[in-house]
Amino acid sequence: MFRSFLTYIANWYGRTISVVAKNYPSSQLCHVCGTHNPEVKKLGLRQWTCSNCCTVHDRDENASQNITSSMKD
Repeated sequence: MFRSFLTYIANWYGRTISVVAKNYPSSQLCHVCGTHNPEVKKLGLRQWTCSNCCTVHDRDENASQNITSSMKD
């Protein structure tokens, strides 16, 4: 019911709702190279550096970029 309401409001304002599986590791994957960092499961960890490409990530911005790119595929 809540999702239906959000979808209605999003359509009204020309926006998109992205539905992601609960177990999708959006904040744990480097959006640059795809390396998985299980340490990011700790919610207190707000920033992390990828061990593969050395990109510094903000947890939430990285997750949003992963979600956005997964919707394009």
